[in-house]
Amino acid sequence: MNDEARAAAEAQQSERHAMMNALGRELTLSINAMLRMLRVHSDRNEATVGAVKKLSSVLERAFETASEVTLRLYAGEFYLNDTRLKVTRQAYEIFEEFRQELEARVLGAISFERLPDAQDLLAFGTAFQAVESDETDDKFKALEQLLAGRGRFPIRLTRYVDTLLLDLPVLEGAALVRQSYFRTVDAAYRAYQDARSGRAPTIKHAKRAAQRLIDVLYSEDQRLADLLVLLTDIKNWRDYESNHAANTTVLSLGLGMALGLDRRTLRRLGVAAMFADIGNAAMPPELLTKEGPLTDEDWQVIARHPLAAVPLLAGFQDVDNELMDTIVTCVHHHKAYAGGGYPETVRDQPSFFAQIIAVADRYDAMTTPRPYRPLPLTHPRAIELLAQAAGTQLNPLIVEVFVRWIEQVPAGNVVILPNGDMGVVMRAESRLRGRKDAIIEMTHI
Repeated sequence: MNDEARAAAEAQQSERHAMMNALGRELTLSINAMLRMLRVHSDRNEATVGAVKKLSSVLERAFETASEVTLRLYAGEFYLNDTRLKVTRQAYEIFEEFRQELEARVLGAISFERLPDAQDLLAFGTAFQAVESDETDDKFKALEQLLAGRGRFPIRLTRYVDTLLLDLPVLEGAALVRQSYFRTVDAAYRAYQDARSGRAPTIKHAKRAAQRLIDVLYSEDQRLADLLVLLTDIKNWRDYESNHAANTTVLSLGLGMALGLDRRTLRRLGVAAMFADIGNAAMPPELLTKEGPLTDEDWQVIARHPLAAVPLLAGFQDVDNELMDTIVTCVHHHKAYAGGGYPETVRDQPSFFAQIIAVADRYDAMTTPRPYRPLPLTHPRAIELLAQAAGTQLNPLIVEVFVRWIEQVPAGNVVILPNGDMGVVMRAESRLRGRKDAIIEMTHI
């Protein structure tokens, strides 16, 4: 294929992708609109009938592009067949509401095997709303039972299963990695905004973000895990706090895997890492962005942020084991391994999670530009300083495992491409897991 033909094929693929994206968003909004109407109106109400007609019209157009139409939920993202849907800012809250409705019913996919008529759509919608108040623990099974006995019903439902990336239909691996990373940044950003506004940061968003990152790190295609770690080279995407929280979460999870932690423990670690510095939300903003060296008085104020996290996290929500892990980590992660550190009022040795996060937190902080230190440290210098702190400030075993793990990730640079997209340039060889095979020259993110 010559360059002209390749360019034409790429343009056609891009056009189809944009069309499927728009159609998928419209389909999602139309299904949600019908369900909302059935929540408050009868199936004969004019508003309900209008919503059903709108959904039928969208499905007709969808069947012009495919023989079967599936709206799928995976790791908090929606897909129309194999196309991941990009949610606009205006529609974000509606998508979030619909996602929660699906998750409450353990519903992972709605497949239309043929074009349904109005009665089929109403039957599905009525059953969907009926199980909302069902006291059974298995709402998906209850939903299936309500729709059973309708003959060859054109709508097939699939139970939600949080499978690994490899098990999904071709879902644009690199794009999903990118979304997983930036969703983590966004979750951290929202947590800090909530904390500053007097609202409790929402733990469930952090859990979801951590789970997506873990799925990527467990992928059998190691290039995806490599790419996720390389994305931590992106600095100050929105602001330091949320970007640093996301990077610390990714690095902590990678280190946790290298230490042999299981998936459930990793998710607890990921949540704790995201909120480790949430106490900074209670600090004076001008102090966090101060240029030049911090004074002793400044440091005394900053040293309060671990304890400031406690009322921010525990004051507005039920305390469970996962939240306690997070609170203890917030308090401990600036305590030194061999004694010392801050807050001085805490005498305990830092918890295991705090010891892991302390290494990841320090590495990302050292390699990130700050107002008082515009030039970040290089990777070799940061590794050197971690080694110097091993045994006193940091757990030497965890530092050793971190250095071995991070050195295995192929080096890369984040670049801005001519079309405005971002990409990561990666070396031709990977030392990861002892492999010597070529990876990729560049991957779009």
